[in-house]
Amino acid sequence: MNKVILLFLSCVLFSTDYGPFGSVTDDRDGKTYKTFKVGDLNVMLENLNYAADGSRCFRDSEDFCKVYGRVYDYETAMAGEDYEGAQGICPNGWNIPTAEQWIYLIQNSGGKLKYEKGSKASALLPKNIFDLKLAGNKSSSNDQFFLIGKKGFYMTSSTEEGRWVVVDFSKSGNAFDLTLNSDAIKERGISCRCVQYSE
Repeated sequence: MNKVILLFLSCVLFSTDYGPFGSVTDDRDGKTYKTFKVGDLNVMLENLNYAADGSRCFRDSEDFCKVYGRVYDYETAMAGEDYEGAQGICPNGWNIPTAEQWIYLIQNSGGKLKYEKGSKASALLPKNIFDLKLAGNKSSSNDQFFLIGKKGFYMTSSTEEGRWVVVDFSKSGNAFDLTLNSDAIKERGISCRCVQYSE
């Protein structure tokens, strides 16, 4: 009897939207993204694939973008907003994460990361709980893509002395390395994950 009750409860729990997992649908194009809750933040578990003017797919392949999302330079990503926490190209109610929000996500997911202005900071995560992709990046000077399958680059809405603060992501043995850098060129094309403060 107890086994039957437990099985029933398990089915109920896993068939609802309650718990840390959810989804958001972008009302601009109808695309739906899986989400995950970390503390006070909801974060997308998929790279943004909104076809903003200036965004690109590797080899202009929509099939590639379905898996890896689009890449955006700073100007395209910010959509005319030049401040930390801007919505930019994110769906309504979501924003491009600040450097501090990335730190919060990492620190509350098993990684220790302390970042000081103008420095680099690294954290190792035992699991890729955000399902970050090794989507590489687009050159700042032409349409060439680099490091696909080797590294992922994720934007923040933060800048320091005119340089873009970004997150470098790579696999490191059985773990995953995330490094916050404050030296990225704004013309590079990189991936975007959006965040939202949970209610």
